[in-house]
Amino acid sequence: MKFLPATPVAVCALLAATAQPANALEWSDNSIGLKYGTRWSEPGISEPIQKTVYEFVHISGDKLGTNLVVGQVLAANSKYPAAGGGEGSQEFFGFYRRTFSLTKLTGSPVSFGPVKDVSLAARFDRDVVNTDFAPSARKLLAGLSVDFAVPKGFVLADLYVYSERNYNGYVGKSVKFDTTYRADLRWSLPFEAGVPFTWNGGIDLTGTKGKDGFGNVTKAETRLYTEVLASIGNSGLKAGLAYEWWRNKYGTDPSLVPGTRHSTPQVVVEYHF
Repeated sequence: MKFLPATPVAVCALLAATAQPANALEWSDNSIGLKYGTRWSEPGISEPIQKTVYEFVHISGDKLGTNLVVGQVLAANSKYPAAGGGEGSQEFFGFYRRTFSLTKLTGSPVSFGPVKDVSLAARFDRDVVNTDFAPSARKLLAGLSVDFAVPKGFVLADLYVYSERNYNGYVGKSVKFDTTYRADLRWSLPFEAGVPFTWNGGIDLTGTKGKDGFGNVTKAETRLYTEVLASIGNSGLKAGLAYEWWRNKYGTDPSLVPGTRHSTPQVVVEYHF
């Protein structure tokens, strides 16, 4: 199995982003995980794809706000072939999200009704896949994040200005999409049912972003991810089931291209440290 040449560099960069002095952090959580599903979809592929996802996540809080670093390697079977065919493709996806709490910046509570804080938020995404299409996405997002008051866990709503540049290997050119919006809602809510469980999830809406590299008008896209994980004693291990639902994946028009409707259950295992 050949991994993307950029993957080690990108993973090291993500890990370096978390290497803040220990006394700068008020809290942190790191995890490594594995996800597996057999019904992934990709635009242009008419059959279900099997993928294994290897994941690293760092989340922390400091005197100004929060950091979130996610790095994933997605290994597909031969239904989603690497460039030149023969074996399954490899994808690297990662992002860094930074927030600045208005409460912490101003020294006065920014809260009202069900809202306990409002933050400035910025995010950078990087996505590379070693297929013949050779997508190489760079996304910049900036906006506001609203933190809702809940008894345990968190519920966050974000509204971003969204800018994306990608690459289309079939036509051999970089594509700058129109600036649009992204709105998302994310949550992590613990509960007890004999053993400790956590319900995590998120739903995001991305607006239309002009024409793609083939000159086709893009569609607004919707993605939902949700999972329920059980804690296994005090080991740091969590395991459970997840489900991902995606419409108009990457903004692709389903009337023109197959594989834009994504619906896959997944098995999830994580270790927190």
